[in-house]
Amino acid sequence: CVGARKEGKGGGEDKKEGKSRGRKEGWNGAKRRREGGGTEKKKAKTALAKTKALAKKEKAKSKREATKAKAAAKKLAAKEKAAKKKAEEDARKKAEEAKKKASQPSTGEKKPTPAPPAAKPAAAKPKAKPKPKVPDPLVQLFKGEKKAFVRVTSPAALAHFFAFFDKLPIKFQFVLVTGPQPPEIVEMLIERRKQITAVILEPRMGRIPETSIYVNTARLFLRSGMPVAFVPLRDTIDGHREIFFQLAAMVKSGVLPHEALAGVTSVPADLVGLGAKVGSLKKGGLANFACYDRDPLSGTARLLSVYVEGRKVFEDDPSTGELSGEAIR
Repeated sequence: CVGARKEGKGGGEDKKEGKSRGRKEGWNGAKRRREGGGTEKKKAKTALAKTKALAKKEKAKSKREATKAKAAAKKLAAKEKAAKKKAEEDARKKAEEAKKKASQPSTGEKKPTPAPPAAKPAAAKPKAKPKPKVPDPLVQLFKGEKKAFVRVTSPAALAHFFAFFDKLPIKFQFVLVTGPQPPEIVEMLIERRKQITAVILEPRMGRIPETSIYVNTARLFLRSGMPVAFVPLRDTIDGHREIFFQLAAMVKSGVLPHEALAGVTSVPADLVGLGAKVGSLKKGGLANFACYDRDPLSGTARLLSVYVEGRKVFEDDPSTGELSGEAIR
């Protein structure tokens, strides 16, 4: 009985193992079938892609061949056209030669060909005038052919300018345009007479720093023999009218009357190279002058009229106070 049960139990286990092996084989077979089907699809896709690439290549090749054929046909047509044109040209030349032969006399004598007209001598081309060479202003300045005007106002600016000027390998002369300066600065400028040929100032007094002492800078320059020119405080009609009142104050503090008058007439004219025409009343000048009702350096003088090149351009009527002339327009 025991042996029969064991055999029966063993047979049941064999059946279970057989079923599990069958299931595994079935799964493996299904898997192989699926994998086999995927491979076939890939192969089919690859074959389709190769077919498309070949078709594209063939299409491009046929297009190139068509382009070449078209170009060859065009070239052939151009050659035929050129040949046809050449043939027409040859035929035309032959016809002209035949016409010429027919027009010649039958005796065989050739008509004398007229001598060609003598060639006219070629007119000589006028030589282009060389352009005048423009001189360099800096070269002229260092040679002394040009005059420089240097505007430096404050003592500090003067110190900086001369520190630069002293380093130049070649010195040049110039006219200094400046304001009222302390006595020590004026002395330093007077010592540089070789470079400073004249001074242009405003007609006003200077003051020593941190004091109430006033200094007549123009008087210090004039006593050293340096020419001094005066300019108005404002470049307007009022500025030009008021300059003699300011000059009168300069005269009261030491500037001589003839020095003050020269500072607004002959000296500035000479500085700009116009001394032969303006700055004084003389024969051949331009007759530029002003008229006052009294001494212009009296401090109470009134400007009555101004003449430029002999024409009245300004007038102040004392009776009415009315101003007229093109100078006030």
